[in-house]
Amino acid sequence: LGCRGRWISNSHTPTHRISLNQSRRPYSHARSETIWDCNPFFTDEHTTPIADTLLIINAVLPKSIPKLWNVSQIICADGGANRLFDAFDSDEVRSKYIPHIIAGDLDSLRKDVQSFYESKGTKVIHISDQDSTDLDKCLSLVNSKDRTLILGGGGNLTQELSNIGSLFSNLARPIQMLTPTNLLFALQPGFHRIRCPMNSKVGLLPIGHPCKNVTTTGLRWNLNNSVLEFGGLLSTSNEASAEECTVDT
Repeated sequence: LGCRGRWISNSHTPTHRISLNQSRRPYSHARSETIWDCNPFFTDEHTTPIADTLLIINAVLPKSIPKLWNVSQIICADGGANRLFDAFDSDEVRSKYIPHIIAGDLDSLRKDVQSFYESKGTKVIHISDQDSTDLDKCLSLVNSKDRTLILGGGGNLTQELSNIGSLFSNLARPIQMLTPTNLLFALQPGFHRIRCPMNSKVGLLPIGHPCKNVTTTGLRWNLNNSVLEFGGLLSTSNEASAEECTVDT
């Protein structure tokens, strides 16, 4: 599922935050339901940790990195470390945002970036497996139960599709992805309640195989026991018509 809406920020740049609910988790289970609260992404009120692990990939980063930093663990893919380094104008500011780990095959990591972060105590881990992406390599270092926020997106289309493939491959894990314009997460089969601002853009795309018996409420164009599949019906530019929409699949 992809969710996009009106970003509110004092600096007029996108401000993103992990979804929270009353239990301060990005999702919660009540019986067979899963609840996703996207509303904190659209406000500037943010006092709780956004996730357990922040994972920065080699893609376009939002300008709200400082507001996303209050987590237990920060891991950069090797190209993601370059992106983080280049996001700040001085070493004084960079020194406030030091990742714990840089991991990957290290073919993209610049020498000046590696030297800077190693001097600040960052651990650099070389993983030579060429059959996995740097995102997958980094995910292999994260506890499977950790709330994980992947930061970055809006780049090369094939890389974007690969990142979505990683979400699908880790369907049972609490992983979300923030791009400069979208919040993405994968819905397992079951019943989902999704809370987001009215008029937010909402997209439902089938990944891996057709999704059958999809029924929704709270959208401008609801689905009723529909099949979503490429070459058939897709719900790409839907819209929230209520403060809560549901997806049953």
